[in-house]
Amino acid sequence: MKIKSARIFDTLPDSIRIIGIDKKIVWVNRRFEKLFGGEKNDIIGGTCSDYFCAERLFGDGDCFIDSFERGEAVFPKEITLKDKNGNLGSFLVTCTPYRNENGDVVGVVEYLREITSLTITRTALEEQLLRSKVILGKTVNSLVSAIESRDPYTAGHQRRVSQLVRRIAQKFKPDDRKWIEGIRVAAQLHDIGKICVPAEILSHPGDLSKEQFELIKLHSETGFRILGDIEFAFGFPVSEVIIQHHERLDGSGYPVGISENRIMLEARILAVADVVEAMINHRPYRVGLGIDSALREIVDNAGKKYDEKVSEACRSLFIDEGFEFQDIV
Repeated sequence: MKIKSARIFDTLPDSIRIIGIDKKIVWVNRRFEKLFGGEKNDIIGGTCSDYFCAERLFGDGDCFIDSFERGEAVFPKEITLKDKNGNLGSFLVTCTPYRNENGDVVGVVEYLREITSLTITRTALEEQLLRSKVILGKTVNSLVSAIESRDPYTAGHQRRVSQLVRRIAQKFKPDDRKWIEGIRVAAQLHDIGKICVPAEILSHPGDLSKEQFELIKLHSETGFRILGDIEFAFGFPVSEVIIQHHERLDGSGYPVGISENRIMLEARILAVADVVEAMINHRPYRVGLGIDSALREIVDNAGKKYDEKVSEACRSLFIDEGFEFQDIV
């Protein structure tokens, strides 16, 4: 096989190796020589597994040549290699088919671009993100504990709602982990605004007066104001979901009375989970109504107050999948 434009290849900063159809090394550029050591004439003629074999490093069953002959694409891969001095480095290996004048695959051109510095930076950013998530988690738990300390009758309510919200959310966007984590955090904090409601109203054993209930209704707006300036790491609109979680499709909710598609999907999911958990468990003014009553509420009002798909997803979790709230420690 005759290699053209060798001088151009020799000026490139990437290591280049060309392997023939017989899986023998046909040509390498100067950067390859410098990276792995040895002279070009000594390297040419060796086997394709000399110095490295990207397929073997990744555990793939097929050679790049076999894939190209079948007409399949080969995507770039990140591998770790040792240079001639034994130093480990990260490289992005890209392979393209080498064809003759008739268009037949007669080999593979491998490009090795060193990305060690990028990998180090990426690792540092990932570690920083992990630390941020840990700090965020502790902050959220502290805020939840603060509201629960003032409202012992609903202790664990927000955490239980977050359990149900997460499972419902997984039915809508199962592969979007950031979105699921965002709505779970919103559920954990959805009643944070009650921290500004007098404790005697939160624990009132009987029916609330109109004035008392109006104070309770302020908690979604208060929660929005408390969390509105916080930028959550996953970019999720936590405060917007919280201010909408008592809105209803028919416009009968609060604080604004918006309806239908003006209500975010995330808020519709939280609304259903909030109602179901609240009806199942005890409150100062009534005993728990049980799962049957809770599911009847969301099913009978599906498409009226609650989103139909969300209501069905919640019903299916309990009836078809046997969902149960986990104990709160």
